[in-house]
Amino acid sequence: MARLRTLALVAAGAFALLLGACGDDSPPPDAPVEDLVRGREAHVYYARSCSTCHGPQREGRSAPPLTPAVLTEEPAYYEAAIALGRPGTAMPGWGAQAVNGGLSPREVVRLVEWLLETPAR
Repeated sequence: MARLRTLALVAAGAFALLLGACGDDSPPPDAPVEDLVRGREAHVYYARSCSTCHGPQREGRSAPPLTPAVLTEEPAYYEAAIALGRPGTAMPGWGAQAVNGGLSPREVVRLVEWLLETPAR
């Protein structure tokens, strides 16, 4: 049993090293702080935190698509959905009340701005 646990820890460490070597996703040095979400550009935050459910191209997977063409509500609707989650769905709240400290209100606004103004890549 201890051998299996050691093997699992070594595998997890190797995976973490691999992820770290995949490139630097730091924002450009001149990126205005108000344009960042958790210290990263909005598209990088989306790729890391949202794309598993909403798809890498925002096409939707286990959650609805998030392309400007289908986001027809006012920005406040999406800001509330991100900050508070969607009861009865798998969408958690990502706002400041989240377990890890979550996104600030400004970060939520920036993420919604990016979703509404940027075509899916």
